[in-house]
Amino acid sequence: MKAGAAVPGRRPRVSRDTYRATARSVGIAPRLRRRTVILDVAILAVAGAFLLLTGPLIGSAVSDGVRQITEGVGQSLGGQLGTAQIELPSSGGNSVGGAEPVVNGLPDFTRDTALQLSGRVPSFALAPGRSVEIVLNAAVIADATIDDTGTFAASLTLKDGANAIGLTLLSGKDVIARSAYTVILDRQPPTLDVIGPVDNSTVDGPNVVVQGTAEIGATVTVNGRTIVPGQDGSFSESFTPPVGPVAITVVARDRAGNETTKKSSVTLRAPTAAATLVTVTLDRAKVRPGEIVSALIRVTENGAGKVGTLATLSVGVVPIGSAATDVFGNTRIAFAAPPNEGDATVVVFAAGASGRTVLTVAR
Repeated sequence: MKAGAAVPGRRPRVSRDTYRATARSVGIAPRLRRRTVILDVAILAVAGAFLLLTGPLIGSAVSDGVRQITEGVGQSLGGQLGTAQIELPSSGGNSVGGAEPVVNGLPDFTRDTALQLSGRVPSFALAPGRSVEIVLNAAVIADATIDDTGTFAASLTLKDGANAIGLTLLSGKDVIARSAYTVILDRQPPTLDVIGPVDNSTVDGPNVVVQGTAEIGATVTVNGRTIVPGQDGSFSESFTPPVGPVAITVVARDRAGNETTKKSSVTLRAPTAAATLVTVTLDRAKVRPGEIVSALIRVTENGAGKVGTLATLSVGVVPIGSAATDVFGNTRIAFAAPPNEGDATVVVFAAGASGRTVLTVAR
């Protein structure tokens, strides 16, 4: 029998391509593929429903498991960690900001060797067992207790000069905060030199001019009236008392409260018929700070030059110098303009009279 010949009683084989072409031509769709797609969709729908129904249960189980693990770890460590309140460690020598002890009304200068120190500790820094260690000039002098309001106090004995005071807030031996102060003990009265007028002298009226120098930084009063000395301590004050005896009291007081008093008495004579006139003329009315200015001073009596009269020039309250008039009643005094800008009053006193003018200082 030849190969490929038909076998009696048996249907001949049809190729797959021929079968598919014939099936498409008669409208037969491939059933196996449709069943596969429907099956996939069904499986996805079942899986989604399963997740919706079991999701909350799974989440709750996971949460319970995590909580149980956490509680187990906490219970296992609880015996080692304990339940006591946690406290911050001490500063180890570095001050805690804002907790420094503060002293009330401590003076920068004093003339008393005994100093009563009082202060307070901020309320947030209060705790049982805390105290304030007080150090004076590198020596521990007290371990002051703190009351319920945070107040502490101690008595100190100062030495002459600068006194260093250190305060340390302690908790046992631990340093919480520190603060420091300086107080200067000054028991020396300030220097005071009254240049004029001379005690027991007679002064031509109508004015009495008091001049002198005091310790730099001291305040000065003349007959109870406070005046401001210059930067070098010099001062000048003029007043018009009644004719007759005049008592003059000058007091210099330093920053520690020490005082030096100078008293004198003069006789004020009524001005005579002869009128004394003092005029001041500057070579320049406007200068720069620190520039040299020359003042021409003329002292006359009834219109005639007054010979040999001592004229004293001041700029503001600062005495500059004195010079005697020549045979024409004239003299000159040079001075440096003030360092500050503005108008400065130039005043000259001579023979119980005064004259003045204004100097403008500008850059």
